[in-house]
Amino acid sequence: MRRRNKMIFSLVAFAIVLVIATVLSYFILTSEMKNQQDKTKILSDSVAGRIEERLLARTYLTRTWEILITGYLGDITEDNFNIVATQFCDDYADIERIMLIRNNNIDFMYPQTGNYYNPITENKLTKEILAINGPVDLGNGERGIIISRRLYLGVDKTDDEFWGYSVITLNLNQLLNEMAFSDLEETGMVYKLTDTYSGLVLIESDEESQNTKVETVVNVPDGGTWILSLTQKDGWVSIRELLTIIGAVLIISILTAYLVYSMLSLKARGKDLEKMSYYDNLTGLLNPRSYKEKTEELKKKKAPYCLIYMDLNDFKHVNDTYGHKAGDELLKIVSKRLANSIRDKDNAYRVGGDEFVVVTEGSYNKNFIDNIILRIRENVARDVVIGGGKTKLKVSISCGYARYPEDGKSFEEVAQKADDAMYYNKRLLKARRITGQDRR
Repeated sequence: MRRRNKMIFSLVAFAIVLVIATVLSYFILTSEMKNQQDKTKILSDSVAGRIEERLLARTYLTRTWEILITGYLGDITEDNFNIVATQFCDDYADIERIMLIRNNNIDFMYPQTGNYYNPITENKLTKEILAINGPVDLGNGERGIIISRRLYLGVDKTDDEFWGYSVITLNLNQLLNEMAFSDLEETGMVYKLTDTYSGLVLIESDEESQNTKVETVVNVPDGGTWILSLTQKDGWVSIRELLTIIGAVLIISILTAYLVYSMLSLKARGKDLEKMSYYDNLTGLLNPRSYKEKTEELKKKKAPYCLIYMDLNDFKHVNDTYGHKAGDELLKIVSKRLANSIRDKDNAYRVGGDEFVVVTEGSYNKNFIDNIILRIRENVARDVVIGGGKTKLKVSISCGYARYPEDGKSFEEVAQKADDAMYYNKRLLKARRITGQDRR
């Protein structure tokens, strides 16, 4: 009887533990899967944000031609064109070719040698101010993206003021090569970037997976959208993780402690995810997602504010000369100096590789904003020592600002004017260097 009772109690205990283990395992596995998907979503948003920033930066290059052509009253020379085009191609490795087109003829093109994609023969020139087409066959075995902008000599942009087109051809692989896609594939991540309108795949991994995908919308500057999808090739939870969890929960003596540990871990993960969502991992400044939410807040409040746009001068040269590790070290130092140069109630954001925005809320005159920028310039301009004291760098920034409502009736107008002011400052600095007025 005793032996029989022991057997019954043992079976009952086994059944209870098995039920508890099954329920708990399901909860933990579901939480772990959700945690992995949340991390993947953050990663997907980050990659999508960098793609948007890179596309937007390239569209600014097409607009630069309009500014230059307007400055030359429409009479740009080949020498003028080649100087600027050469600089653009040197600065951006993904640019395959630059064209200026008038009356269905390619007036200027750089470089002039090699195969090239002709947007005229392919009927890719539209009535839209800005158009992005791709992927297209560039004729050299590579695929590309074509960005075209209609250029006008007047602000009204009437047919009489129409000058022609600026067209930039981008190498698609070069454009996306720094988006960590190769690293994703090495870690077992399956990815795909698809044009929503045409359904064409811009880039995808070699492997396929039937697992649930995490998707993020990439907003293309011409109004279109791409979809970036990520998933794990072998599933969100591995067999090894499954066996580990089942073995752990079967140990009754540590069941309660494991439950407490799991709850605290989930809470900590939530805080980490929250911080990762709003702060830049490298510099500690607020990130593009945080800036986007701030812009929505400013639009709703309609209270006075000022946007200060800035970026580092010659940052690409630092990366090319000393390596990306040195570039990251420089960004950390500059970001810390920037944060120390503004008031506690002002916010500093890193919105791109070396691009920053400071938001100052309230009504202030130009002298007040000029003093803020002067303080930032002076702090950032102090010599930067990196590489354990082996390398000393001279650092400077290009700045531009605009205030609401003095400089625009909407956030978009204020942001555009601040951005234009920054690029004007950058072009002015380059012009001074070329003419020898600035030896830095």
